[in-house]
Amino acid sequence: SRPPLTLRSHLVRKKLTQALGTRVNVLQHPNGAPMRIGFRDNFVTIGDEKLLAYLTDTAAGSSGSPVCDDGWTVAALHAGSQSVSDKNIVIRERQIKRENFGTPIPTIMAHLLANHRTLHDEILAAQG
Repeated sequence: SRPPLTLRSHLVRKKLTQALGTRVNVLQHPNGAPMRIGFRDNFVTIGDEKLLAYLTDTAAGSSGSPVCDDGWTVAALHAGSQSVSDKNIVIRERQIKRENFGTPIPTIMAHLLANHRTLHDEILAAQG
């Protein structure tokens, strides 16, 4: 009876060269455990058509979790983490060594529209 989370219709855009500012939060159930909300050091590092990368804390087994913007609209689905030692990201005088990343919702929806129209339409209908 609960309404679904609202999906973001446009990309979160950010280049690595831009200052940190945009934030995201991850609603995760690592390995099926009770929900944990990741929102510490939750800056977006890169946002484009292929990738949303962020510093938000996540736990192993959280792939598929919704990545929400500050309005709690789903911007991406969490996919994993990667090394960023070469990107020189520093927060509170600490070098960041890993970032998390997900697939942007508009990219997923475009794929569904092109390849799974019935599912795409069902998701849109649920959005109201």
